[in-house]
Amino acid sequence: MLRTAAGVAAGLSSLAFLGIAVPANAQQDQQRQDQPRRVIRQGDGPRDGGPRMGRRGGPGMRFGGGGDRGFGPRAEQPPVTAEELTTYADILDLDPSQRDVLAQMHAELMDTVARLQGERETKLDEIRQKFQENKDPTVFMEEMPKFMQSMRERQEAAEKTFFDDLQLLLSPEQEAHWPKMERTRRRERTLSPGMVPGDAVDLIALSKEMGFAQRDGVAPLLDTYELDLDQKLQAREAARPFSSGGPGPGMMQFNPDEIAKNMEKMRDAAMALRDLNQKYVRLVGEMLPTDEREALAAKVHEASFPQVYRENRTRRAFDMALGMDDLDADQRARIESLYSDFNKKASALNKSWADALEKEALAGGGGGRMSFRTAGGAQIELAEGGGEESEASQARQARRDADNEMYNALRGILRPEQQERMPKRWGAEPDGAEGNMVFMSQDFVDAGDGAVGQRVMVIEMDEGGEGVGEDVEVNIHAVGGEDGEMVIIHEETTPQEGGAKDEQPKKKDGEGGQ
Repeated sequence: MLRTAAGVAAGLSSLAFLGIAVPANAQQDQQRQDQPRRVIRQGDGPRDGGPRMGRRGGPGMRFGGGGDRGFGPRAEQPPVTAEELTTYADILDLDPSQRDVLAQMHAELMDTVARLQGERETKLDEIRQKFQENKDPTVFMEEMPKFMQSMRERQEAAEKTFFDDLQLLLSPEQEAHWPKMERTRRRERTLSPGMVPGDAVDLIALSKEMGFAQRDGVAPLLDTYELDLDQKLQAREAARPFSSGGPGPGMMQFNPDEIAKNMEKMRDAAMALRDLNQKYVRLVGEMLPTDEREALAAKVHEASFPQVYRENRTRRAFDMALGMDDLDADQRARIESLYSDFNKKASALNKSWADALEKEALAGGGGGRMSFRTAGGAQIELAEGGGEESEASQARQARRDADNEMYNALRGILRPEQQERMPKRWGAEPDGAEGNMVFMSQDFVDAGDGAVGQRVMVIEMDEGGEGVGEDVEVNIHAVGGEDGEMVIIHEETTPQEGGAKDEQPKKKDGEGGQ
């Protein structure tokens, strides 16, 4: 059953990535007619009455199709950005002529990446067409993973050639800086929030931002920190599952015991990073005056809990409202007073949420994330959930409720035409495709009709990357549909408060009793 369920997960990840539905099993059609259904289009959100789910206890698996986040066919981060190019040139102390050559090399690299992306889109169109013609899902489970692995290897080869050629440009004196450039790249590319709060703090970046990175006493500490941090980052990458290429481009097998073992390894590596950061924050702080030491501590705290302290819709709404040039004096005074109340309330709620997250994560109760990419190109993220009744979940909900209350109060001060200029919950991408997350849990069940069900958790994401809405438990019995729709047969939904109710999708001509 585990293997079958993993097949369901792998198939769904490929299909949702392409925006194509899996054909339903004809033997189950009659039973499905009497079950509640919802059509989930790629990018559906609460504004359209789409379902949403929060994480339950235990790890879940998030499947991506090769993009940054979620199921959308997004382009990946460039192998070298323009900003990184400047950073590397500065570290290596390139002269103007070398920088010109480097710019030409970078343009050639990006041309290669663009060609690969073009091939990728062409191939995905072919795969879509094959599926439409023969309805055979093996094109996603076999052909597409092999192709995606090939594309990844070709891009990695182009990236390696770029850096090999860059190294050939260097004088012996410049080549002495090469290890520092490599450490910088590893730090900026791999230091991301993970298993415990504080494991992703970049003390070098914070010190530069705050203006004391080059001070006597601080600079030598940061040099040592960079070396120690690089060792810890390499150890974490070595502990990451499938870091050497994965189980292969075919069907993936997920073993709960192996997942738990890998999560523990990643947690140990994350704790080592956290301890290292705390050590050097203390040492650097000892070199600073009291006001800067306190400011650094505050910055580190915020960086340790990005999900708590990132800018959200409500704060953007206040900033936007105060920037309106058509506010009258009474409106401005009321908004300023409300904003002051919001900041006080948010500060207290943020602290409660951060404290709960730290307590939960350090106790091993949840909040940790482990992501890796398989040889087939699928991005998989394992997330520990503390449960919807956990202290952290309750603190998060309290913050969200306060945000919504303040947002609605702010709208109440504005005139209708001003309200139209307020930031919406969903971002500017087409059809709300900003990257909803789908978790395949390990609750494999017998659907009762010969099919294997699997608990699925769909997290609708707002433009800030924050999950929104109530929990919905979805139990997959089958999927089907047409025209890029994914129909999920499920047991229950909890519609968004004040939003659209769960409705039966209208049948299309020739759809039958799907």
